[in-house]
Amino acid sequence: MILSDLINRSWPVYYTNEGEYSMLTYYLGQYMVPALVGKICHSYRTAEIATLIWAELGLFLVYLNMVRILKVRKWYMQWMAAGLLCFFNGPLILAQRAAAWIYPELEDMLSDYQWFVWQDDVLLQYSNHFVLLRWVFPQILVIWLCLLLFYEHKDMMQHYVVLLMPCAFFGILPFAGILLFAAGYAFWLLIQERSMGKWMRQVFSLQNCLAFLTFGIVMILYYYGNVLSEKPAVIGFRRVEYKGKGSLYIVFVVFMVLIYCGCILKKNRRNVCFYIAMLSLVIIPIFRMGRFNDWVMRCSIPALFILFILPESKKFYHK
Repeated sequence: MILSDLINRSWPVYYTNEGEYSMLTYYLGQYMVPALVGKICHSYRTAEIATLIWAELGLFLVYLNMVRILKVRKWYMQWMAAGLLCFFNGPLILAQRAAAWIYPELEDMLSDYQWFVWQDDVLLQYSNHFVLLRWVFPQILVIWLCLLLFYEHKDMMQHYVVLLMPCAFFGILPFAGILLFAAGYAFWLLIQERSMGKWMRQVFSLQNCLAFLTFGIVMILYYYGNVLSEKPAVIGFRRVEYKGKGSLYIVFVVFMVLIYCGCILKKNRRNVCFYIAMLSLVIIPIFRMGRFNDWVMRCSIPALFILFILPESKKFYHK
């Protein structure tokens, strides 16, 4: 529908409903080039083909940067890296079995390959890469690419806004997850620098200020209309009421996060990004937002990807 409206309507896209106007405010970044192709060719089918090509190019860029940063040189390990990129996942089945053992009444709800649990106010899912590529690829390709660049240049705070701000146009919830890393690592650099003046000069560098005052302000104004629009209270940002099912949260965090983190802890015990990712994934399920809890599913994308590319993976690839 979004792609179709971008092709068939004037930009920016407006809708009317009983005399009231509203603008299409969504994560349009990944749609713009295919929509422009479809608009020029006056063909939705052409736009679909352009979307496929555009997405494949994005995934290929992610893959190339991943093998470069991880220094994956052997060809068969490069193929293995490609497979892991597309199918990386936490032990969801084990988490479901543990939850079913504690809450037998949930047995019928724990067979889905995406959801850990979906009951009342508790909707928990850390989407694996296959699910993300299948359902929300417009929200992950540029996010992944920016995360790789951030991880490589994380000590250069003077470029943070330039590197990360474009992510807002591709997915505001993944962008919120990225902000956790930027803020957390910037705080760590402040501790390391022990000089507030030098730290402030890097944060408010000319590059960061220009990027924020141009593209950043545009993004704020763009999403401002969506924030101000009326929405049901049930989809707003709020804390999850587990109501006697706190064990679900514990099982979810232990099996989907802490077991994996324990496996890679030895090689990453001095890696600040490791601790930011782990802490993020422990805190995120405490809150929810959206009808299907998009907060947990999408805000977790950066932390899960960072855990995926951590240096421990390098040892695995080079065995």
